[in-house]
Amino acid sequence: MKNQVINSWDINAKEWINLIENEGILSRKVTNPAILDTIVKYSPDKILDFGCGEGWLTRSLAAKGFKAYGADAIAALVSYAQEKGSEKYFQLSYQEVISGVAIPFAPFDAMVFNFCLYEKEETVALLNQVRASLRKHGLVFIQTLHPFAMVKSGLPYKSTWMDDAWKGLKGGFKAPHRWYFRTFESWLEDFKASGLQLLSMVEPMPTDDLLPTSVIFVLNKNSNDER
Repeated sequence: MKNQVINSWDINAKEWINLIENEGILSRKVTNPAILDTIVKYSPDKILDFGCGEGWLTRSLAAKGFKAYGADAIAALVSYAQEKGSEKYFQLSYQEVISGVAIPFAPFDAMVFNFCLYEKEETVALLNQVRASLRKHGLVFIQTLHPFAMVKSGLPYKSTWMDDAWKGLKGGFKAPHRWYFRTFESWLEDFKASGLQLLSMVEPMPTDDLLPTSVIFVLNKNSNDER
């Protein structure tokens, strides 16, 4: 039986591609350059964009001279990404990696998870597992909704499940999937449980708002990690 998240993305892949082609997510004008600039600052050579979706970040990294690879669980998104650029893309799910499937082209200097970590326990298991595919002192970049988004929406500031990841997006999205919203405290606990250390944090700010649009965590493998 398909994972709920994968099933939802399978159904909505074409709708997502249409949304992106028409620049339908205004916040990406802030978050896209933010994650790209953050990665460039650390200059990892070989990067895996895991959960690459339609591949914009993989292509952008390759254009800046990085050895960029893209992976996603959704066949339609991988196919679209392959058509748009010459970078290496492959189909792979988080569940497969957690179960022990080797990540192609490893090891990497860095992995990026850009707005694509939805689950609770799975996220910790995934981050723990991908450490083995990173070189010594390898980096992990995670961009996600800023925890203050809960407060901005008038909800209590606490880690909780949200029911509809497509809510607020333009288009005919169907079969919504849940995603797990974390506070800063929860993120830090999960990083520790994953064997990762927080190096820095970036809070991209739009010019027309008082709260950050997202948060970017930069992590690396524990110095004692021999994997």
